[in-house]
Amino acid sequence: SSGVVVCDPLWTATTGGGIIGSPAVANGVVFVGSDDHNFYAFDAAGSTNCAGTPKTCNPLWTATTGDRVQTAPAVSG
Repeated sequence: SSGVVVCDPLWTATTGGGIIGSPAVANGVVFVGSDDHNFYAFDAAGSTNCAGTPKTCNPLWTATTGDRVQTAPAVSG
């Protein structure tokens, strides 16, 4: 046995472009930027705005940026 465990994701989501930067997680929300000039917030638990089998989530909210988001977000407060 290799000792490697493979787990299915709790949920998945789609953005309008690629994601280069790592997501940030704070207060139960996953924050991630995309090449589609948008910033997204998803429920980390996969409950709010999520449905189906396998579970797919829609964003809690999005914000349009002036360009592609290629770095990891930072969360404060």
